[in-house]
Amino acid sequence: MRVASLVITGASARFLRLSDGKLEQEASTVNIRKPQLDLRTYEYAVLDNGIKVVTVADPTATSVGFGCAVTAGSYDDPRDVPGLAHFLEHMVFLGSKKYPTDGGFDKYLAMHDGSSNAYTDKEKTVYYNGVN
Repeated sequence: MRVASLVITGASARFLRLSDGKLEQEASTVNIRKPQLDLRTYEYAVLDNGIKVVTVADPTATSVGFGCAVTAGSYDDPRDVPGLAHFLEHMVFLGSKKYPTDGGFDKYLAMHDGSSNAYTDKEKTVYYNGVN
């Protein structure tokens, strides 16, 4: 699966060459440029599963949320299985190890005045949520 990450501008970054020959940016060397008047703080990390994450802390925010874009959409559907990307989008909401019941994560969010949603586009699938 290909995973999209936020674009990080600027950077004096070092790269590590992985065993498969690809280059991977070392997380500790990423510099995120922002306007001088931007009071938010940004952090970049690479999770154990390889997903690249940018977190933003805003001292004036009244809610929190996250979004994730997977670069797989309806254009990636096999010819003999149209709608597969959209079907898999819905499968994500059927449960996980931490929230094993259908809609378990949505119920958890709702208990905290939150919600989630997703959509499948031609070239990507996007998941997002928010908590007030």
